[in-house]
Amino acid sequence: MRKTPLIILVVVLLILGSLSSISIADSQQKRSITSMIKTMNISDPSRDEHELKYYTAENLDQVIGISSEYPPPLIWQTAIRLTQDEMAPYMNWTLTKVKVAFSGDNGQPEIDVAIFIYEKGNVSTKPGPVIVQDTTAHLDTTGITTIPLVTPVELTGHDELWVAVQWVQTVPGPGVYYAWIDTLSGPHVPEKSDFIFKDGIWNQFHDLLPIVDGRWGIGAVIEYSPPQPPQPPNKPVITGPENGTVNISYSYTFHSNDPEEDDIYYFIKWGDGTTENWIGPYASGGIVTVPHIWSKRGTYKIQAKAKDHHDMESPWSEPLYMTIKGPILTFGTMTPGFGMIHIDIKNIGDADATNVEWIIKITGGLLDRTLMNVSQVASIIPPGVTVSRTVRPIIGFGWISISMIVHADYTSEFQKKTDGFLLFFIIFLLP
Repeated sequence: MRKTPLIILVVVLLILGSLSSISIADSQQKRSITSMIKTMNISDPSRDEHELKYYTAENLDQVIGISSEYPPPLIWQTAIRLTQDEMAPYMNWTLTKVKVAFSGDNGQPEIDVAIFIYEKGNVSTKPGPVIVQDTTAHLDTTGITTIPLVTPVELTGHDELWVAVQWVQTVPGPGVYYAWIDTLSGPHVPEKSDFIFKDGIWNQFHDLLPIVDGRWGIGAVIEYSPPQPPQPPNKPVITGPENGTVNISYSYTFHSNDPEEDDIYYFIKWGDGTTENWIGPYASGGIVTVPHIWSKRGTYKIQAKAKDHHDMESPWSEPLYMTIKGPILTFGTMTPGFGMIHIDIKNIGDADATNVEWIIKITGGLLDRTLMNVSQVASIIPPGVTVSRTVRPIIGFGWISISMIVHADYTSEFQKKTDGFLLFFIIFLLP
């Protein structure tokens, strides 16, 4: 059964002539604090956690509220100041949560609060600018509630921090109390444990009400995660054309992210024996465009990997295949004639053959010598086209050997050899 605290003291104080005042209640029969702690999220168990505070949960013995002639909502703040003394051992830690002690048993059963984190001020009794004001919570449980910050604050770089709770009281006073203070653990900690902001002015609560000498039920929960070893970038993603023609430049994009946002270098294999060797650096997550030209017909596998400045390398990317069209030259029919040979040259590829040159050499005969060595050129042979050439005059006697070579830009050289017998002007070719 819920116990109602016994109010033994009520003090009303006008602050700087305002129409609102502070009410204080002492609870001799207060509810157990240690059994009423409520956490609004679960901490990462891999992280060390510590609470910077001035209060002791078991000693929270008085509750504070506002009485005013104005209608609700009544808004004010309670705060603690964390200086270098408190923060110095934890400079690599992060303020991630705030603990707030709330009593719902004294006229305000639930309340909205907002968490404010202030920077250091010019004087020790007034904070500087707000650096966090994006965390709100609805309290409806008597005890201590842990409120996670939407925007955690790194302690490094701050000489001090003020941790404040803004209360939004919706029940008019008098007789309304909810903000808990600890007066049993000892006197207030001067300029640290009992600040109050009301009517636009910061004060220490003890200076306003010396009869209340205590520490707010506010705690700053800080967490520490051991530094993680650097992680390699993600394997790159490649995008670009998958079909093309020899001797034309094609552009490809490469994209990778680094977990630590380090700059990235790329190693690219084009599949034709050429590479891009750790080009960069480029920003993590940026799109990198790299061109390439293939000089021969075929299908090529493009792959890439990324690394950061720690030389941590990603896996190879998924391959992207590029099919390059190009010429393929071959010899067709060879027809002997009277003192001559007709030769067909074919382009059986899928792109123009340019700067085509073929060489025909005939050796042998009775004197075993070179009977003919002819080189001819045709500028272009389109795909699927056959070009015929005639070699003459051929005269001699005896066994002969005919060798033929044809080559062009961006294709492999093709060779063919055949034997025959030359009887003066008549040529007999062996099958």
